[in-house]
Amino acid sequence: VYLERLASALYELAKQGDAVFLGRGSHVLLRDFQCALHVWVTASPESRIRTLLKQGWTREAAVRAIKRSDDERSALVKFAFGVDWEDPARYDLVLNMDKLSVPVAVSTVLHVVRSPAISDASGEALRALGMLALARRAEAALLEATVSQGFSASLSVAVTEPGTVRVSGDVDTPERRAEAEKILRDVSGVDTVENAIRVILRHGTGV
Repeated sequence: VYLERLASALYELAKQGDAVFLGRGSHVLLRDFQCALHVWVTASPESRIRTLLKQGWTREAAVRAIKRSDDERSALVKFAFGVDWEDPARYDLVLNMDKLSVPVAVSTVLHVVRSPAISDASGEALRALGMLALARRAEAALLEATVSQGFSASLSVAVTEPGTVRVSGDVDTPERRAEAEKILRDVSGVDTVENAIRVILRHGTGV
């Protein structure tokens, strides 16, 4: 449920246009969008330690904090998306802060992000982001019902157009079919629910 909510929030913010995301798998979730610039800011361990020392950290605490941060980021991306967080091929721009000052890095990012290749976000891309956000909200709502209400079903959700959700799959009672539709109708942004759920009765027949 956490991942569905995370993706929904990210897509919802991204569709508004200018937005900056720090990690959380955003470079994976937005990989198919030309208007998204994926930047990896890196530096040697010693350089990162020196930065924290200047902020008043002890060396031991700085080493622990850096390791914990790297481990948590790596684990989240590996668990959620099955990819290596540090794979440079997944980024459009890699900035080595051992060689660059912060002003130069900022200037570089701004120059690239303002280029026509990135800045001209098409209406179709923003529309697609809105539909992805809605799909993830709908999926999260069904997953939450599974956890909190014991709602057991094998369902999939698709957004066929803005505001329209199509749900398909199998449930074991007509009541479950109706409940799934009700859950989706209560999701913010859903105007229409196309209910293609099949009821598979215990004796094997379906309706």
